[in-house]
Amino acid sequence: MIKLDNPVYTARESFNLCGEGIGSVDFKNRFNVGIDNLCQMEDTYCTEAIAGNLFAIASLPENTNDDFIVAEGITKKEFITLYEYYLRNKEKPGRAIYDLLMVSANEKCPYCGGIGRPKNLDHFLPKAIFPQFSIIPLNLIPSCRDCNMDGKGKSIASVANEQIIHPYLDKDIFFNEQWISAQIKSYDPCSIEYYASPPYNWILTDKERVKTHFHDFELSKRYSIQAAEELSILVYQRKRIMKNMLPVEFRAHLLSFVEAPIFINHWKKIMYHCLSNDEKFCGYAF
Repeated sequence: MIKLDNPVYTARESFNLCGEGIGSVDFKNRFNVGIDNLCQMEDTYCTEAIAGNLFAIASLPENTNDDFIVAEGITKKEFITLYEYYLRNKEKPGRAIYDLLMVSANEKCPYCGGIGRPKNLDHFLPKAIFPQFSIIPLNLIPSCRDCNMDGKGKSIASVANEQIIHPYLDKDIFFNEQWISAQIKSYDPCSIEYYASPPYNWILTDKERVKTHFHDFELSKRYSIQAAEELSILVYQRKRIMKNMLPVEFRAHLLSFVEAPIFINHWKKIMYHCLSNDEKFCGYAF
């Protein structure tokens, strides 16, 4: 939905900073011995994400024991602890990474197109079953509560078309081309409905992926709620201060919002695009 710049911190910098906070001598020694190989996991992650193949990375079974060794002598529990205690903890050096990632979203959740405000970092590949990526910055997405808890949850994709959009590494088409549309459901009271409408020339997998993203984050419902208030104000203005406008003039007014400098699939841009193309709405007396 919203494209984020790749994190400033690399996996190596994340491992180094988090490693500084480790108190256990045994854990720290194992961690330092394996750090070069651990950092290579970032390359694998990046390659698969760019190719749209993160679903192909094997996950741990959900009931995997905490003491299971995941990589380089480090257990599942220890990988999760790296995030929960050595990166997220405000008293540890790794917290600098957490804070910078949160700030990078500019108060807009990338999953829902900015209608939610990021409250925490989401593990794109859940740390419970992909613990090896728990502190790799490319796997950490600033996310609002609705997207993190209710939308994305703990589900993972098992095939390519079930994957949601990756804010850092996914194809430019998901961010630069329109794949959301809207239609008027009723005129009095006025309401609109949003739906996924990927371009016909996209490959099938990409079409299905945006539909998955749209569905999983309940964007139709959430965008319609956002649009309701905007519509009520617009109708009020049309009845009063713009009541003498000709349909062509009112349409030009609506188009000015379509041309606003906001990203192409922003709910407001889509709403005004829908309204400006509806002859009945442009000429409606309300």
